[in-house]
Amino acid sequence: MSMQAGLKAGGVGAAALIVLSLLGLIPIPFLGCVCCIVNIAVLIGAGLLAARWTPAPRTSGTTAGTGALAGLVSGLGYGIVTALVYVVRAASGGLGAAISSALTPQMMQQLQQAGVDPQTYLAIFGGLGGGALLGGICCVAALVLGAVLGAIGGAIGGAAFKQA
Repeated sequence: MSMQAGLKAGGVGAAALIVLSLLGLIPIPFLGCVCCIVNIAVLIGAGLLAARWTPAPRTSGTTAGTGALAGLVSGLGYGIVTALVYVVRAASGGLGAAISSALTPQMMQQLQQAGVDPQTYLAIFGGLGGGALLGGICCVAALVLGAVLGAIGGAIGGAAFKQA
């Protein structure tokens, strides 16, 4: 029964994170930063929601596990969408342009001094393979962070909703 609560709360969290992920693509100053901070709150909230939906009697240990499941499901939804966004941006050339604009002349010089051709660097990390690599890294990070923050939210919820 608590697994069902974790999956249900994870679905709600995944939907919220997907909306925030897509909202963060809008080129408004600091919107991406705000969405990133809210993502953390959503992952903790998914754990709290899973704890709330866990049938009584609730213990912090049980609800932490349920919250971790909710965070994992939420992180999986977010990670898949983020990985797809990276791949699409790489395929359209937007990722290479974003990386290129982020590299200062000093960074380019440091790459050259390290024996790395800046154009090769941009071709690798700004291309489709780089988009897939960055998307995969983000997906794994979202899974780990989701499980940890969901477990924290679940443990807090277990203590808060012990008798509810």
